[in-house]
Amino acid sequence: MRRIFWKGFFRVLILLLGVVTIIHGGIFLALPKSYLEEKTKEIKQTASDVTKNLAGKNREYVEQALDFYSRSGEIKAYLKSQNAENEMKVSELLSVDRTSENNSVIIEEKSVKLLNEEEALVQFVSTANLEKDAIDLSLKFLPVTLLGSVVLSLVAAGFYARQETLRMKQVNFEFLRGASHELKTPLTSLKIVLENMQFKVGKYKDRDFYLEKCGEMVDELDAGIRELLLMSKMDSFEKSEWIKISEVVEESLRRNQIMIAEKNLHIRMEVGEQKIWLNRTALSMVLANLISNAVKYAEEDGKILVQMRDEVLEIKNSYRAGTNEQSGSGLGLYIVKNLLKRYGLKYEISDLEKSFSFKIDFGTLKRKNSCTNRGIKL
Repeated sequence: MRRIFWKGFFRVLILLLGVVTIIHGGIFLALPKSYLEEKTKEIKQTASDVTKNLAGKNREYVEQALDFYSRSGEIKAYLKSQNAENEMKVSELLSVDRTSENNSVIIEEKSVKLLNEEEALVQFVSTANLEKDAIDLSLKFLPVTLLGSVVLSLVAAGFYARQETLRMKQVNFEFLRGASHELKTPLTSLKIVLENMQFKVGKYKDRDFYLEKCGEMVDELDAGIRELLLMSKMDSFEKSEWIKISEVVEESLRRNQIMIAEKNLHIRMEVGEQKIWLNRTALSMVLANLISNAVKYAEEDGKILVQMRDEVLEIKNSYRAGTNEQSGSGLGLYIVKNLLKRYGLKYEISDLEKSFSFKIDFGTLKRKNSCTNRGIKL
């Protein structure tokens, strides 16, 4: 469980830190433009306020006021003369870093009516070294927000990992409790057979025959317990890959080839080239149990159909009601249901008069993983 905790923790932490990095990087890149826009708004507002206060004053007063204003702030202001001979260059008014390639000159002009109804044009000028100012501005608050985001990411990742670990523990507990219940039935059946053999009750007098049957029951239980132990190891089912369904089906059929031949079963396989994004061990375990059950419970000279239609895999076997004397432990079907539940796969069981069908909707994987483009390939 500790491994699951740390794996979930780092997975969520990396995701959150990635988001934090992208957001802060976006803010850092957007700051120069935003800074320039704010600077422009500031100059326009300043120009309106200053020219409003200068209205009705004489030219000498206005020039002195603008000179004082220019010396006391970053924004420079002066009366734009109508005489070209007295025109001043903007660069003479401003302290511009000529080596910088990131300077932006912002100019705002406002007309003002002086004393004696004289019209004058006041020019407000400012420069902004975008790169330097943006960096200075970002360094004031980005480290704080970045640190806060990292701390929140650590807390969120820890909370998620803890919740996931608790959920997996609960799943394990429920699984083992259910498995224990499923094991009671075959063990009880085995005990009854052995007791009847011990006291030579009825048909159980044929000890050699029923000893062989008991051996088969023990083998079946052993296989089921092995699968249960494998399922209890959560990390055995974490890695997913693209799997060709037909390959796993063919592998399961090969394992049951001897019984298929003994019962003269007719196999019809209609599975194309579909691939699904799933854990190979889990898929092999599911299909092995379903195909093994289909072979086991099919009637002599019966039929088994394995087909894939519209992302739904169906395994169907024929049987004649009341003729099958074999009994199973129920572990196989229990394991299948739990594995499908673990991966969120929907299934449907149909027990008809002459056939048994088990359907798995692999389209659930496609819908579940639509954002990652993983699920099923046709």
